[in-house]
Amino acid sequence: SPPKSNPWRLEKRVEGYWRDFFLDVEDGVFEVTIEQILVFASGADKVPPLGCSPQPTLNFIQKAGLKYPEANTCLVNLKLPIHDTYRQFTKFMCDVIIQAPIFGLA
Repeated sequence: SPPKSNPWRLEKRVEGYWRDFFLDVEDGVFEVTIEQILVFASGADKVPPLGCSPQPTLNFIQKAGLKYPEANTCLVNLKLPIHDTYRQFTKFMCDVIIQAPIFGLA
């Protein structure tokens, strides 16, 4: 979104949630692991020795009512929905990461 626009401000907030979530996962705060996030986002259970090609990207879902993140494993693209609170964000992140392999969403 264009810098300083309202959608950009929402995206920046959610980007902060993502960074905090990743750190909390590393610290064992949630029941998901870094490996599960990698599988959800890329389909790979290990980081490739030469890295990802194409480079992983992060996008945002601005459509109202969409609560769960989405992943395109071919493009290594993670799409994060806009949430008002960190608690909402982490609930839906954990739910989808845990359930994705069961439902074939990863």
